[in-house]
Amino acid sequence: MKHLAILLLTLVLAGAATADPCYSLYTQHSNGGKAWLGVNAGGFVAGEGQTFQLNCDGKLLSVSFEVILDGQTWNGSPPLGSGDILTCSIRIPGIVTIASTTSVLGYDVGTEWVSFDFSAQNVDLMTGNYLLTCTPIGSGQARMGYWRDSDAYPSGVRYVSEGGSAGPWIAIGAEFGDLAFKVDMDMPTPNENTSWSAVKALYR
Repeated sequence: MKHLAILLLTLVLAGAATADPCYSLYTQHSNGGKAWLGVNAGGFVAGEGQTFQLNCDGKLLSVSFEVILDGQTWNGSPPLGSGDILTCSIRIPGIVTIASTTSVLGYDVGTEWVSFDFSAQNVDLMTGNYLLTCTPIGSGQARMGYWRDSDAYPSGVRYVSEGGSAGPWIAIGAEFGDLAFKVDMDMPTPNENTSWSAVKALYR
């Protein structure tokens, strides 16, 4: 039994040394970049998206984007403001939309993180690559914060759409940067650390 206990402890330690950490919060900030969101001068509805890499299975709680409102009308399109609605979806790129929800803007001018609550939908995600998208409902326009001029988040790619939420969603080059985003996950509780004496006690 002693040899079995040693083998079990060795396997536990080896697994702990090689496993990726299970993050509950994924965050990418902006550096002053402003990406167009909503009705564009070309007459189409610009949507913004970003992929991120989930490194452990878990439940999606919320997604947040940095939304910039300037209160100005551009090219005949009114500004988004308090009471307007944004839609956020989480997708498998090019395959399927997993879940969507909305958030109502509560300000008219400024830069704020706008959060989309997915907790009531029980969205279980497996380890993998996911696309987060944001589009407005209606004819307004705004901006989304992003990290410009470099690939600040090498595990993900920025996407754009000229058809609003309907897409198609097209990946763009790393030189166009990464959106500012936050993903909050409910991750499984990790195994607790156990002393060697406690392991031995199991086999007495």
